[in-house]
Formats: sequence, structure tokens, C-alpha cells
Amino acid sequence: MPSDGEYCGKADETEADEKEQKIWKKWLKVTGFILVTIIAPLWLLDKQTILSEEFMTGALFVNVFAVIQIFHVVYLTYRNYVRKTEHDVLGYVMDNQGVLYPQEIAEFTDESLSSIQRMADRWHKANLVSTSYGNDGTVMYLFPNVTAESMVYLREPNYNPLAQLKRVKEQLMQTCCYAFLYSFLAGYAFMNWSHFIFYGGIGAVCAAYRTFYSIQAREEAEQIERIGLQVATHRNGQLTVHELAYNAMVSMKEAAKLLKKWELANIARRIEIGEGFVPVYIISGVVSKECGWLQSGCSTIHFRWGV
Repeated sequence: MPSDGEYCGKADETEADEKEQKIWKKWLKVTGFILVTIIAPLWLLDKQTILSEEFMTGALFVNVFAVIQIFHVVYLTYRNYVRKTEHDVLGYVMDNQGVLYPQEIAEFTDESLSSIQRMADRWHKANLVSTSYGNDGTVMYLFPNVTAESMVYLREPNYNPLAQLKRVKEQLMQTCCYAFLYSFLAGYAFMNWSHFIFYGGIGAVCAAYRTFYSIQAREEAEQIERIGLQVATHRNGQLTVHELAYNAMVSMKEAAKLLKKWELANIARRIEIGEGFVPVYIISGVVSKECGWLQSGCSTIHFRWGV
């Protein structure tokens, strides 16, 4: 009978072979992509054609669009990073009854003391948190109205900054490669097709991209508003910036902007409590129909949602 060590050795060899095969397949795909996107256009087009004014004009349109796409990807990546890191910190705050000790942050989150200090100072400057000092002079950041019902939506932590950075690098490389290929196609189209067809095609692509992004942004904004109203329902009409930010998994800045919008639209009324006048919003007309708030037994909803 083979021993456990022999089984483990065979399993390790099989796993190593699978990894090696994946690496080879990946390199074959990369090689094929390079042949199609770089060598083929250079072989089909001569130097005089590429350097012509019309060809360069068509390629310029594609590269401008590629630069806009790259900036958009970087912006969305940074926004997602801010949302997930702040959500991680706010989860610690909720568990700690609304008190943030910067010295403990490295133990319970993926943040360092320097990063949490910048984050907390930014919140304090915007009057979203107040400060207090312990007996030994240690600074504490206070979040008002935090109770067990503040955590309405619990989300599993699924954010890895390093993995996200790797995906962004791959996406940017693909964008650059596609821009190189489409530059040749656009230059050829601009030289040989009607200019009206070329501009119409470019306009259609930009309009489709803009429409898709607008629809996505509107659906996301509506979802954040629904979550805000649902959290306010469980809080008997009260809602703070950090409660909305945590449950909707958005940044504190985005949550404060939405509540300010509701205040201007007379949907919410702002009151300020605490030493730093931290705002708490009262949402009028929000009453739970499933259970009475004068009675016990209202349970917190647990919702799994990966963003």
C-alpha cells in the first residue's frame, strides 16, 4: 500500500504540472495576440501609408479614446479602493461601539497607523466624526448613534488590494494593445472610407460607452438610496453618514453627499450632536411596517453582497 507521503508527492507533482500547463497556455495566447495586433498590421501596411496625415488622424482618435478609457479605469479602481478600505475600518468602528482607536487599527484591519490617520483626519475635517482624548492623552475618534442595529447589511470581506492591482495592470496592458491594433484599423478606415462614416462610427462608440456608464451609475445610485432608506427604517428614521457608508459600502464622502442632497430636497432633517457637531439625519415618513419599534424582536437583516 502506498504511504500518505507518496500520495502527497503525487498530488504536488500534479498541481505543479497543471500550473506549468497554465503558464504555457498563457504565453501562447500572449504570443498569438502580439502576432495579430502588432506584426500583422506592420506587415500589411507600408511606412508611407502609416506616416500619411489621414492615417495619423484616424489613429489619433483611437488613442484619445484609449487615454480616456485608461483614466476611467484608474478612477474606478481608486474609488473602489477607497470604498473597500473605509468599509473595513467602519466595520471595526461598528464592532467597537462607535469608537476608533488608531493604535488598534492594524490588528483588526488591513490598514496601517499612517493610513488610518490620514483617513480619520479627512473625516474629522469634514465634521463627520468627533474627537476625544483618553487619560493618557491618546486621541479617539467618536461616531455617534452606533448601536447593534447600525449594521443592517453584513458583507463578507472579499477585497484584496494586491489582487486588484494585478487585475488593473492586466486591463491597462490589454487597453494599450487594443489601442495599437485599432489605431491601424482606424487609420485605414479614415483613408479609404468616407469621413462621414468614420466620424459616425467614432460617435456611435462614444455614445454607446457613455450610455452604458450612465445607466450603470444611475442603477448604482438608486441602489444606494434604497439601502439608505432601509437602514433608516431599522433605525427608527435616524441615519448617520457612517451608517449609510458602511451598509451601502460607499465612501464617507459619497454618503455625506447623498444625505446633503436629501436635506436640500427636504427628505431629511439634519441635527448635530457631540462635541464636533457630527450630523445625524432624521428621515421623515420612514416607519417599519414589519415590526413596531416600541416592541422587541426586530431582528437585523443579514445580506451577502460582494462588490
